[in-house]
Amino acid sequence: MHLSSCNWGSTGAFTVHVGLQFDEMWCEPGPRPSLSKGGYADFHSEIGILVPGVPRSFDVDRTIPIEAASERLATWVMEGVVAPLDSVESLADLEATGWKDVMPWSFPTRFAYHMGRDDEAARLVRVEADFFADRGLTEQEIIERYRLHRLRERSA
Repeated sequence: MHLSSCNWGSTGAFTVHVGLQFDEMWCEPGPRPSLSKGGYADFHSEIGILVPGVPRSFDVDRTIPIEAASERLATWVMEGVVAPLDSVESLADLEATGWKDVMPWSFPTRFAYHMGRDDEAARLVRVEADFFADRGLTEQEIIERYRLHRLRERSA
């Protein structure tokens, strides 16, 4: 959960985030820690983007019936997030959820790379570099940032 920066007194809002880690995407030396530190996730999105009909943020105040709101949110999480993830045991399984492309940057590129789809990953690197060219981002910087080592020779 992420609280809105506009919360004050008895009025506020929050969003619910979904984060997933995949062993296949771990590129650091040594084993991946069992619990992520600092909120790092390979895949990250809001529940309101992943699950149709769920709001992106939830307004709350002292008049909200907390029990009913909690039950509704729990249903959305269980049916819209947990149930689809029951069949996800590996990075390859995520593709069937339809969630792979909800994030425009980073994850689709890294997903393609770790699935061995280097041509697709290289194309997505170019798209991202072109989009952020006004900020000085280059293909080589993306390749290094995402640790896409097999693509180094292609962009050199």
